[in-house]
Amino acid sequence: MNNAIEINGITKKYKDFTLGGVQAVVPCGFATALIGANGAGKTTLIDILCGVTGKTGGEAVYFGDMTDIDDDKLRNRIGYCSSANFFPLDWTLKKIADSMELGFDNFDRQRFAELCRRFKLGDPTEKKQKKLMKLSDGNKMRT
Repeated sequence: MNNAIEINGITKKYKDFTLGGVQAVVPCGFATALIGANGAGKTTLIDILCGVTGKTGGEAVYFGDMTDIDDDKLRNRIGYCSSANFFPLDWTLKKIADSMELGFDNFDRQRFAELCRRFKLGDPTEKKQKKLMKLSDGNKMRT
């Protein structure tokens, strides 16, 4: 069986908290839950795996042979939905599409527009658009 991620001894040290020696395997094709108490380091681990936060030690291997989270080929294969506001709240769907197109060489503006309409977020091709701050919390996360 192929693995989406193999986590080998990942650590992150903060002033008063250390995420230590995490070992785990996430197989391809399965939904996987990360469960733990508040403050256990779940978000820290996810942020490390997605390249949002740097690690202190250890390694993550993605899709069997990729280890550089800054490699565009790898980053284009990872989806990340933060519980916090990822985009500035004064941005519109068009501004988000513009930034995604700059950041990801495989961003599909037409597909983004289809999904925005499907999830009733609005239409990023229209001139008049709502800013993110006007959307519900659920729609901000969908965006």
